[in-house]
Amino acid sequence: MALFLKFKKLDIETGSNKYIVVLNEKEAENQSIFPGDKITLQWRGQKKVVVEVNLSDNLVRPGQIGIYEDIWKKFALANQEIAEIHLLGKLSSIQAIKKRIYGSALSKEEMNLIIEDVVAGRLDSVPISFFIASSFVLPYSEDELFYLTRAMVVNGDTLKFPKGKVIADLHSVGGVAGNRTTLVVVPIVAALGLTIPKTFSRAITQPSGTGDTMEVLAPVTFTTQEMKKIVDKIGACLVWGGGVNLAPADDHIIKVTFRLSLEVYDKMIASIMAKKAAAGITHLILYMPVGLTTKIPNLKVAAKLKGKFE
Repeated sequence: MALFLKFKKLDIETGSNKYIVVLNEKEAENQSIFPGDKITLQWRGQKKVVVEVNLSDNLVRPGQIGIYEDIWKKFALANQEIAEIHLLGKLSSIQAIKKRIYGSALSKEEMNLIIEDVVAGRLDSVPISFFIASSFVLPYSEDELFYLTRAMVVNGDTLKFPKGKVIADLHSVGGVAGNRTTLVVVPIVAALGLTIPKTFSRAITQPSGTGDTMEVLAPVTFTTQEMKKIVDKIGACLVWGGGVNLAPADDHIIKVTFRLSLEVYDKMIASIMAKKAAAGITHLILYMPVGLTTKIPNLKVAAKLKGKFE
């Protein structure tokens, strides 16, 4: 059943990467809505936005929904505007995550459900953490790895280039502090006439990633459309992957793994290959540093990863 409330703009910014709203405590109790619950929010016939609920007994009155600056600035919302809200039921993706924790493989449909809900914001850091941990304890089968990679690609934007054209890329799995070959190699490859739409991450397991280093020299945050314009004009780019909407589920997952300082191999493979597929890459050089201080401790692990990447 829908609940109709009036927006109340709050002079507070959450600074969070998720949308949060405030409901009156008594009204929420009457509707069986609790702190941390996810609801869908819709206004003016707009696409539904998933938000997380906070409660207050004095910040908003019954009939109101408090919206933080993060939301009302982004969507240009006004006080007293009518919002339609629905409480989200139990997600099928949660059942899929539980299934994998118990040791069963996931189907293509189940993997897609999880990634859809990650991208839509219906899964927060807790179930995402369990999803990541499940692959750490029980590595994915080759089918699961393919299903995960595919789901990350289709739930986001993709770049299209003329058929038959070589779209090149190089990628290091990272883990070596100060290793910045990308910033040198990309201009060389582009100067030789190849197309190289290069995206990269920020730091995950070290103080500064390629994105952090490049940003000292030039802006790295662009939309997918801006990235395509740059590549069409000069044949190359150096762009932070978290700014474009290529395999966006990866960026949500990276935020969780960063806090754990953990790089799960299967997640890493899906993450890299999904970004490459979404960017239209046809030819890839993959660089895997091996050693005690890298992400890959020895050649035995490297050989196993090589097989999975192939």
